Amino acid sequence: MIGVDKSLLRHLLMIDGPWEISDYQLDLRKRRCDVWIGPQVERGWFGRPKRSLPERLQQHMWQHLSLGQVRFFLHVSIPPTTEVGKLPWMGAVGLPFSNALAQQVFAFFNEGVSLQSICSLLKLSLNDVWRYRFAIDNGRAQVQTAPARVGTPRAARG
Repeated sequence: MIGVDKSLLRHLLMIDGPWEISDYQLDLRKRRCDVWIGPQVERGWFGRPKRSLPERLQQHMWQHLSLGQVRFFLHVSIPPTTEVGKLPWMGAVGLPFSNALAQQVFAFFNEGVSLQSICSLLKLSLNDVWRYRFAIDNGRAQVQTAPARVGTPRAARG
């Protein structure tokens, strides 16, 4: 198995403090990387934790954007007091995709792309795309789209 530096993986997935990657498992034959993320632990001498993590962490799993041919699955441990879903690599509770991947799928829906085509283009399972579409139709999924640009285009200004 190929080794990847956790700091490089953290940079590629855009995971910033107060979060850290605790572990990962890269399987190149399956083209899959599972990444375990949790709250950053304050460390003292010799890397020992200064205090322990909360005992009851909520466990969530979301599929994230692919990098090349490798699909990323994020297993996130979140303290009960933390709001879920604000960061691009997090997702909504009970939904299969991270916010960043959900934006891509939603953009395809807006363009009228079929479920089958979305699955083959993004290498997603039909079951997950269908669950996400059902959540959108029932108002359970809130998609944050890119903000619209205000003003006139540069060419129109003359």
